[in-house]
Amino acid sequence: MKASTLKSLGATRLSHQFRNMAAQVISAAEIRADHGGTSPETVAFFQDALAKTPGTPVLGANVLNGSNVTVKNSAGALSHVAVAAVSGTTLTDVKLASTASFVDNAVKQSGWTVTGTGTFFTPTVVAGVCTGGVLSES
Repeated sequence: MKASTLKSLGATRLSHQFRNMAAQVISAAEIRADHGGTSPETVAFFQDALAKTPGTPVLGANVLNGSNVTVKNSAGALSHVAVAAVSGTTLTDVKLASTASFVDNAVKQSGWTVTGTGTFFTPTVVAGVCTGGVLSES
């Protein structure tokens, strides 16, 4: 990375040297990424520096593309691990595993195959969609 592609820190003492060093650190991270590596320490350093900079607005937690996040129901009683998708600086979506599905209250469902009898329902989820399930007594 060229230091000139980074914004200037203005006329502060040591700004030129810091900008050059930051570019070198980012270049090393780019080289690691080109070889399939990651640079979590570099990311953590810059995030920590940003958080400690006076006047920085609180933007919320940082989520890296492809990282695991926990999705919970409104009571916090049920949870699933999901994968975050980030584009630029925007969290665009969170995808559940193909074995999890949504069921909304009072929304009629069709196309489900339900077998068995009883008061317990064990759902069948295929590719993220509930396709039916089994009723049983336990």
